[in-house]
Amino acid sequence: YNANLRLFCVVRLDVHFELGGQMRMRYDIQTISVEHYHAGYTGRRLAAEVLVMLIVFGNFITEFVDLRRKGWDYFESVWNYIDLLNLWLFVSAMVTWIYYQQLASAFKPQHRFDVYQSLASEANFLNAKENEFGRMVSMFHDARTLSEVMSSYLIVNSVIFVCMLIRLLKMLDFQERIGLVTRTIKRASTDLLHFAVLF
Repeated sequence: YNANLRLFCVVRLDVHFELGGQMRMRYDIQTISVEHYHAGYTGRRLAAEVLVMLIVFGNFITEFVDLRRKGWDYFESVWNYIDLLNLWLFVSAMVTWIYYQQLASAFKPQHRFDVYQSLASEANFLNAKENEFGRMVSMFHDARTLSEVMSSYLIVNSVIFVCMLIRLLKMLDFQERIGLVTRTIKRASTDLLHFAVLF
């Protein structure tokens, strides 16, 4: 735990022993923060989050009005699918964030886990106290869950960023010079799709 940055570091090392005697190692390092709302920062963060929620809600209303006005013709445009995907991803990110905050608020690890029966034992060194050892394993599991939820949240936000970039290009398409970018991408879409599949 880094108290200055208010970050926990979750390190997982998996070692697989193969039949030939070799060892295959795989590691994963993830930092997590469980103190997003701390003194002097809570108000600004909450205000920004509420603003984003209102903007997403406003976008949903705009899309619903557009759907009622156009009817089934609404689904003929690929751009509308991108808009809907972007909005649902926003909702997914919000739900994931709320779930993460619930997990984070319940994450209260002890400063130390006294798992061994005796540190001065001359034999059976790893004889552990079952209750204390169980609490330590539970804490590791909770930390791992937090890191996995945060990874999912960051992936969803990355896709949201790409969708927002595409929507921005669509909105700027009316301008002659900036529209050149969208027209170029449209003409090169087949080649770009093949490139994305290959690499």
